[in-house]
Amino acid sequence: MLKQSYDYIKQEENISKENLILVRADIAQLPFASSSIDVVHDGVALHCWPSPSAAEISRILRPGGVFVATTFIVDGLYSFIPFLSPICQNIQQFSGMHIYLSESELRDLFTTCGLVAYIFHVRRRG
Repeated sequence: MLKQSYDYIKQEENISKENLILVRADIAQLPFASSSIDVVHDGVALHCWPSPSAAEISRILRPGGVFVATTFIVDGLYSFIPFLSPICQNIQQFSGMHIYLSESELRDLFTTCGLVAYIFHVRRRG
């Protein structure tokens, strides 16, 4: 993925190559000093993280920094019957499946982890 990203960046004229570093790292232990990063991008992987890891993003971002993430959200039955979500999440966690959160759970997670002034955009398939 890093090679594909570098290839894309080389082709794109509107992306500044100055001070740009792509890093492969463990989301739970990012190798950066606190408040040292301007922008963090997560490409469709948020649902694979253990939930406390979002706090790691908050730790490394500079004040006013930007976190851009994409993920899948729980849709359908969970959103209509809220008590099913925790039950299904526990089953998924123990079975090794990914954990998908609802919109409100994502908002709560980001707020708890100190991420503020976020914009939430949902794009539905179809």
